[in-house]
Amino acid sequence: MPNHDKMPVSMPSQQAMHGCSSSISRDACAICAVLPGDLEPCRCTCTGEGLAHATAGQLASFRIHTLDGFGNTRTPGGDTFQVSAQSTEAGTQLEAVAGRVEDLGQGMYRAAYTATTAGSYEVAVTALNGETSLNASGLAWRSA
Repeated sequence: MPNHDKMPVSMPSQQAMHGCSSSISRDACAICAVLPGDLEPCRCTCTGEGLAHATAGQLASFRIHTLDGFGNTRTPGGDTFQVSAQSTEAGTQLEAVAGRVEDLGQGMYRAAYTATTAGSYEVAVTALNGETSLNASGLAWRSA
């Protein structure tokens, strides 16, 4: 809780000669850094070629831009994501391909995966918040 008491202000010597005195509230001149809030997966966006096209055996990548609930970029970084690509081909029993995510700083992450079998895939991004998995609904795409 901020202290709203008054604190004395040092006066230049010329004003002091005239007997002036003044005071301001303690928080009037404070510089306050407002940090982004907690990660809000539904506000995050993903962009990049790896969401639309991929080639079997080659790395496909895209970027994740993280935001808080107010739309502020999550500049502190350190968020954790799980990326997977699952085949959507009828009758296939392919296991999901796990991706990897790299923190690029300033709220940006690079996600990548390598599918080894040609076909259609759904790429899913899940934000992991501590022990709670926040499924980033709406962050799924088809990749051929």
